[in-house]
Amino acid sequence: MKRLIQLSTALLIASAIWAQSAQVPIDFEQLEKKASDSTKISLDKDFIQMALWVIPKKPETEKLRKVVSNLQGIYIRSYTFDKEGDYSPSDLAPLRKTITGSGWNCLVSVHNKKTGEDTDLCLRKDKDRILGLAIINAEPKELTVVNILGAITPEEFSQMQEFLDMPEINIEKSKPKDKPKDKD
Repeated sequence: MKRLIQLSTALLIASAIWAQSAQVPIDFEQLEKKASDSTKISLDKDFIQMALWVIPKKPETEKLRKVVSNLQGIYIRSYTFDKEGDYSPSDLAPLRKTITGSGWNCLVSVHNKKTGEDTDLCLRKDKDRILGLAIINAEPKELTVVNILGAITPEEFSQMQEFLDMPEINIEKSKPKDKPKDKD
């Protein structure tokens, strides 16, 4: 009985930690078996810290170095299939369940029924800190999932976007985007 209580307690603690995590279920063994081509990139905190050595210590890269130093992990899975229908949206159900759960906010969702393409960008937040980011890009014959873990403020995210020349994604609630003025 004592062992059962210890095991139950350990499972509850692990569940609580997982619930607060920005890590998403990203390994799809069945999809990997069906895919004609697959890519798995897993960079944990230790590897990311080593990557800081290759970012030059210059004033213009200092902001990027700070953002990178806060990252806990970068995980990418990409699959290519020979024909449409080799995977289905239900294969992504555990992932979609996670990113629509508590603490997650999907900022971008683009779904094109004509082409069968879906893209979602979701953030895991705790107050004003971003704890992680998940991106799903699903096409009829290709699937890519990206999960970036680490505490980052909206300002740091914007700096990273600028440095890496990423498309602008406004994640700050307090700064609504200006609407373009009508031209006469």
